[in-house]
Amino acid sequence: IVGFPQDLRVVHLRHEAILRGIGKSVSAREYAQSRNTGSTAASEGDLAKALSDVGFSSDEMLDKAVLALSGGWQMRLALACAVAQKANLLLLDEPTNHL
Repeated sequence: IVGFPQDLRVVHLRHEAILRGIGKSVSAREYAQSRNTGSTAASEGDLAKALSDVGFSSDEMLDKAVLALSGGWQMRLALACAVAQKANLLLLDEPTNHL
């Protein structure tokens, strides 16, 4: 986009993209770790705090398979991953339909 700052961290969340490439047995913890890579990766502490802030505060929740979670919990998980990356701009595609 012309004039858009190049150093701006942008994360786009779409519910239909959350499960792309996720196997049946991938836990919420594994999902979060797999999404936390690259130059925007958060520290383990920041990722744990973001997960806890949206309700993934127990090992029981973190060990559940992502596919076993409701749409709302899947969106919370994806949102925690985005927040942990400390994005300057979050683009949310109808997240409240699932929360």
